Amino acid sequence: MLLQHDLASLGSFDIAVHGSGADAWDAWQQAPVALLITDLNLPGMDGITLARAIRAAEGASEIDMDCGTARRTPIVALSASMTPTQRVHCRQAGIDAMAIKPIAYEDLAALLVKYLP
Repeated sequence: MLLQHDLASLGSFDIAVHGSGADAWDAWQQAPVALLITDLNLPGMDGITLARAIRAAEGASEIDMDCGTARRTPIVALSASMTPTQRVHCRQAGIDAMAIKPIAYEDLAALLVKYLP
């Protein structure tokens, strides 16, 4: 809820919150998002599995006719702790950035500037 509050205070975004990785995956399939922020320890389908599923779907998607490249959703992973092994697994899954919870407001703002057009 703190993350949702901070995001709302940083701009006018459509924010969708899902209680599980499977719910987020289902929603992403219906309407891909400009930025995905996921916890690594989601119930059912964890954040790494969610990232792998999205990257696989993007790899199988058609080329974006406007820019001539495949669409790629930026993915940021959050965790209460981030071990070196978790970092490797995140990179292998195609996660773009990792942060420790709670994420500082300034760090969240920097991620939005970096990943949102």
